[in-house]
Amino acid sequence: MNTTSPAENTKLRAPGLYLRAALVALCLLPITQYTAAASCSDDVTLDSQSAINRFANDYVGCTSLGSLRIEEAVVGDIQSLAGLSQLTSVDGALKIFNNARLLTVDGLEQITSVGAQLDLYNNARLNSINGLRSISQVGGFLDISFSSYLPNVDALTNVTSVGTHLRLFHLYGLHDCKGVAPFITSLPDNLVTRTEKIKVGLEGQLPRNGSGANSIAACLNSYQDHKNGLALSGSKPNIVMFIMDDVGLDQLATFNYGGTAPPLTPSLDQIANAGARFTNVWAMPECSPSRIALFTGQLPVMSGTTGALGPSDLANSQLNPYRDTLIDHLGRAGYTSAMVGKWHMGGPENNQAEKTTPIEAGFDYYYGNVHGFLRSIDTTAGGVAAKGTYNCGFVPSVASDSTHGADTGACYTFDGSCSVISAPATTEPGRTCMEQGGLLDPGATSCASSPPNTLDFDMENAYYVGKLEKMSKPTSSGAPIQIDEFTAREYRTSVESEEAIRWLNAQSANEPYFLAVSYSAAHTPLQQIPQVFGTAGIGVTTSSSLDCTDSTDQRALQKAVISFLSEEIGRVLTESGLMARTGAGGSLELTAKGANTLIVILGDNGTLGYSVNAPFDPTRAKGQVYQTGVQVPLLIAGVGVGDTGFPRYGLTSIIDIYGAISDAAGLNLISSSSSFGPVSLAGNMAHALTANQRSQMAVNVAPNIQPNDVFNPPCALGTACSVTPINKGVCEDNNGVWYGPGATGLTAAGSPIPSSGFTACWATNQFLHRLNEPLLNVLPTGQSAAATETYKYVVTSWVDYDPQGDGPKTTEIEELFLIKDADGDPLIDLESLNLLAAPSLTDDAGLALEVLKGKLQQYQALGDWAAEDGNRDGIVDERDLELAQNVATSWGLSSFYDVNQDGLTNAEDIKVIAQAIAAKLGVPVPALPVFLLLLLAFFLWLIARRRLARLA
Repeated sequence: MNTTSPAENTKLRAPGLYLRAALVALCLLPITQYTAAASCSDDVTLDSQSAINRFANDYVGCTSLGSLRIEEAVVGDIQSLAGLSQLTSVDGALKIFNNARLLTVDGLEQITSVGAQLDLYNNARLNSINGLRSISQVGGFLDISFSSYLPNVDALTNVTSVGTHLRLFHLYGLHDCKGVAPFITSLPDNLVTRTEKIKVGLEGQLPRNGSGANSIAACLNSYQDHKNGLALSGSKPNIVMFIMDDVGLDQLATFNYGGTAPPLTPSLDQIANAGARFTNVWAMPECSPSRIALFTGQLPVMSGTTGALGPSDLANSQLNPYRDTLIDHLGRAGYTSAMVGKWHMGGPENNQAEKTTPIEAGFDYYYGNVHGFLRSIDTTAGGVAAKGTYNCGFVPSVASDSTHGADTGACYTFDGSCSVISAPATTEPGRTCMEQGGLLDPGATSCASSPPNTLDFDMENAYYVGKLEKMSKPTSSGAPIQIDEFTAREYRTSVESEEAIRWLNAQSANEPYFLAVSYSAAHTPLQQIPQVFGTAGIGVTTSSSLDCTDSTDQRALQKAVISFLSEEIGRVLTESGLMARTGAGGSLELTAKGANTLIVILGDNGTLGYSVNAPFDPTRAKGQVYQTGVQVPLLIAGVGVGDTGFPRYGLTSIIDIYGAISDAAGLNLISSSSSFGPVSLAGNMAHALTANQRSQMAVNVAPNIQPNDVFNPPCALGTACSVTPINKGVCEDNNGVWYGPGATGLTAAGSPIPSSGFTACWATNQFLHRLNEPLLNVLPTGQSAAATETYKYVVTSWVDYDPQGDGPKTTEIEELFLIKDADGDPLIDLESLNLLAAPSLTDDAGLALEVLKGKLQQYQALGDWAAEDGNRDGIVDERDLELAQNVATSWGLSSFYDVNQDGLTNAEDIKVIAQAIAAKLGVPVPALPVFLLLLLAFFLWLIARRRLARLA
């Protein structure tokens, strides 16, 4: 039976309508700050802070009232209810309405019962109802609505009786409703009865709450997990993580995206059916900061890695060697660990560990590419033709390339063997030779005793030929790390999968392990996938006639690369015994071994622009903080996962995977000290409907630190100018035109670019302006964003050419977007949807702007490290001095103790650190020669150590 009255239904309309009606009513009343009462049983309205503050004097001895309405007459006036602390009950209704700056209801803690309705409505900034924690009896209905920053209703745990109904709605920030679960469980265990009595967001056909509080099931699941714990926590499972490179959320039909013809990904689809898919996951806009966040639990302002690492980036922007990684913690918990594939978190350039950074970061074993990116396509096909002849790195057939193709040739391999490959027996002799690890001498009808001198086996060739490193942690402490460097001559995704399978099958059943399979796919430069995949795989093929430098053809190539990647993930899981094709139609199912393993599959950042699928925005893709650049797929299967096959819609950060692994391994790494730290996904893994631990998000991207504050040189990507590509090869691999030093290309209008190049996009546009050619659209050099589940605030800056002043000009803009609509469906932050471009903001949007500006400031403040605090322990002390001296003596180049960021760690940096310590100790530091500074530094170190010893 519906007991909602017409008067109550007005609350479901926009708050503005209610407010106008209230204002009219107020105009008809005598202007007063409170309603005078003859006795404690009267109905009281308090409409100002002063009336609340005088309440104890005006109602001496009153512990109850007939009814109480708290509603400010002047916007923002009422901010505290502390003056009402004498009340223990309200005989009639307790209404708290339209108080714009009321943050809490503290002051009502003594109230245990409300005789009629308890109604909190449109208190916009309310973030705590802890003051209601003593209430057990409500005679009428209990409503809380239109307060978008209330995170939970835990204070309602003691409510045992509600007269008519309990409703929670239009609470966009409410992600946990376990506080009403005790009352729900007191009702008959009947869904019809409970849904008549309890109305929670969308399930109650009311305006939505946050994603974790829209159903009775979500409230109950959260409560039971809080009370009983979760299966994942402390289970110490084996952990296998797959990282897909440059695969954004837009790419996969698994997540109901992928465009009109999405890649075929049956294995990923089947893993999703056997596990959980998370649909609102944010990584960082570029790979290095995402990966470092994943393995440290730190977002970029804290880690210092703000962009994709390149050879010129200093150690200050790389993985900090002095801070423990997730792998370090797992090692101490008894885990054996390995990474296979792309590293890209530090080194080999500007890093004392050089190529051994994966081992220094805690891994027991590493096999892959420390640099972290595929080399360019060898357009000479191994030296058989001039550069630029073969855009995909192999000699195609005559049918595919009538000018340079060949239908026969001698295929030489690195070990000296040779075979003649010809059509029609082999349709594509050159491509087949490349896939077998060889080089084709086109046109040759027989094999010579040795390969022709023109063939160059040292040339790397994107996915098919690449130099890799293999290394293990030394068995004895202090022993050097031995690196085995070799060249892989097979399709890279297969190489990485094979090594992952080998390592997994070699592990002991008696100790837990962690494996990260960090695939190089689907990063550029893109090439055709192996031909055998079309026959032995799932029927996906890539024509040899596709042009690997054409952006349209690259879309087709990327789809095939993702299809191949999907099935290789499935192969790793089946050949390691974690899954088997025992389901309907040979689909994947978890084995007993897999059911006790934590399996994680994710993308590291959004998709590169020209490969983006609608409705996402290709102009706001990888490298930018917009949704297209940060939203990534996440699948989790195995231990701790329930409600399999159902999506999880809650806001999730890549660092929450760190939180989930920490929880599973019993590491206790999650801290509540910052809302921008990791949370555990254990509850969301267990239930499709439950509380969501994350209510806000922050992301940022900027150039990493290079000597003299320079950026990567400019690269023209279509009509845009970017400093994201780290060098000429990466620029050109992404169909770009290099404008930096060593430029060899032409402008869009055909003018030669000076070989000396330019150091910034604004200088490139100055050059184009002087040629009277169209200027490039300069992409952001710095972006930051803060978001709730509903709104997102973005600050963007860039430096462009100013024709008026004939020099650089910095521009900064702000944007505000609605990223989840009233029905809970996601929205894309398109430029046309910037709310700040409108003449005015709604009340909700205006408040969101205020809140998110503050959140972004809080996030940015987390990066306020002292430059002298190289080990990032929060203090500059003798330990920093000791570490800096060690680096200066043993290395002398870039490090976290390169305080002045000139690429050297030397006496100048030690002096600055010594001065910081001396200032704390009250000791002056004079100007001295270098050797005396070193002596002084040692002296300060002794002083500090002695003082600290005394304090201890």
